[in-house]
Amino acid sequence: MKSNGNSKIGGIILFPILLIIGIGLLWWNEGNYVKTASAIQEAKGIYVDVKDGKKEASNDNKVIATSGQMIVNDNVTDSTFGITRKTAVLERIVEMYQWDEDCDEDNHCTYDSKWADYHLSGGSGHTNPEMPYNSEKFYSNNSVMGDFKLTKDNLEFLDANTPYHLDAKDAERNNMKLVGINYLYKGNSMDRPEIGDVRVSFNYMNNDQPVTISVLGLQKGDNITKYVAKSGKSIIYAEEGVHSGEEMLQTLTKNNKTTTWIFRLIGFVLLTIAFASIFSPLRFFTDRIPVLGNIVSSISGFFSIIAGFAISVIVIAIAWLAYRPLIAIGAIAAVLGLVFLYLKMKKNKATPQVQTVPSVQNNQSIPMNQTGDTSQENTMNNQNNIQQ
Repeated sequence: MKSNGNSKIGGIILFPILLIIGIGLLWWNEGNYVKTASAIQEAKGIYVDVKDGKKEASNDNKVIATSGQMIVNDNVTDSTFGITRKTAVLERIVEMYQWDEDCDEDNHCTYDSKWADYHLSGGSGHTNPEMPYNSEKFYSNNSVMGDFKLTKDNLEFLDANTPYHLDAKDAERNNMKLVGINYLYKGNSMDRPEIGDVRVSFNYMNNDQPVTISVLGLQKGDNITKYVAKSGKSIIYAEEGVHSGEEMLQTLTKNNKTTTWIFRLIGFVLLTIAFASIFSPLRFFTDRIPVLGNIVSSISGFFSIIAGFAISVIVIAIAWLAYRPLIAIGAIAAVLGLVFLYLKMKKNKATPQVQTVPSVQNNQSIPMNQTGDTSQENTMNNQNNIQQ
């Protein structure tokens, strides 16, 4: 498919927009990483491990880590669909069949249809209807763990991973079709969906059997709430199973690193697309010549990747100078030191080694013992001659 004329203008407009977004995202991401890491380190130095969810007055306004059996004392209800379950977490998942537009840097666009749990723009000439419902989570208002009441801040970390089994009454009540035991469907057929068809399913946390959870946060009376660190970031966490404060803080550290690398990759991709977009006018004229078009496309693609990577590294380095100057300066000094040692070793290796060889004099003196031996030999020869 050939480029259209709009790609010339579109590429020029797209470049500064993506450049600003990419740089801004990378800058924010590094600051967020440093602040979150600082908050985790701060909590690591002051938290207290508490056994079996026991509330102690001496720990009030302190960061605690504790484990215990969770008990759910109420039903959670999705009032929109009338779904009720005794559980800590109930999740509604809404998906709509929609047009999906996929365009490259030259505005070459393809269109496909798929299920998505959020609204897609659809693209030029393909309009998706608004989603009639949104996905949502609902939480218990009367759950406890040991001596503590559990709130949304604690429960939102827990997974609702057990499918809720629907029946004909659920479908009739919502004027929808029942597909299997997991879906309420609005449309003709889920086997042959059409744009705008909607399917709804539900998951819940299975609390029919005893569930043990671990919670990390600030003890405030009967609750475990968010601890706001000096960096402004909040520390709170919960997960199933028995975990110490050290283990939960390690999980938060791992999550922070993973999130940071994901956003670094997104920033790099945005910057790469930004640089690729400025070549749109050039590709517009050259892609009509097969060989030249392929060459220009390859070169522009390679340059865009290199430029995107270089700008990403520069932004991240400057951000570290701003957020962690001592570490950044130390890293720069270490790199400069390695470069200096490398250049010095390379210079020493390149310098020729001159070996000094003792010079041999033409008129060398004969050692005394050699001189004496020679004279004695001559005397004996003369005596032999006389006797003859």
